[in-house]
Amino acid sequence: MKKIYLKAFTFLLAASALNSCKLDPILPPDKELKAVDIKNGDGTNTGGGTNTGGGTNTGGGGTNTGGDIAIGATGTIIYQIDGNSKVTLTSLASFGYITATQSQGLYPNGATTVSAFDMSRGLQFSLVFEGKTTGSYKITLLGAGTSSSGIVGVDVGTVNVTTYTSNNVQGTFSATDVTDPSTGDNHTIKGSFNVKN
Repeated sequence: MKKIYLKAFTFLLAASALNSCKLDPILPPDKELKAVDIKNGDGTNTGGGTNTGGGTNTGGGGTNTGGDIAIGATGTIIYQIDGNSKVTLTSLASFGYITATQSQGLYPNGATTVSAFDMSRGLQFSLVFEGKTTGSYKITLLGAGTSSSGIVGVDVGTVNVTTYTSNNVQGTFSATDVTDPSTGDNHTIKGSFNVKN
């Protein structure tokens, strides 16, 4: 069963990348390290807008409607596993909509994928839900980690989509009982996303 999860996660990551991937501009070496960074945080977002969940949000540009990880700047996915340090991904962060045909029947009504790949750190993230508007949805598939280790969950948790347009999707998510296939241990993950195509 664990191999099925990993194959489904890999398929969806690849489909999401092919369906909605947009390359970042080439950066000079002195700016490259600043573009991608792991943030150790405390729930504070100084660039966002309204916060109705937890954490602190003191700026203008994001919304938090549930978990304590406020929505970050455009082009970011932020997540936290088991209350450990927050991980911020900005490299190849994008979203796409997979039709029922493209999913080969896996999602009869189609699905939205939100993903990011950070090649320099070997990190990848993918979130899939069967919706194409604002609202709350069951998380169909969630995966975070590296190509050799990480966590995967099928039909776990909830995503709250606060913005859904043809070029931007924003929201928060949380899930429990997300499994590390190598150990069988269950984990909790929460986070937010603000990605454009």
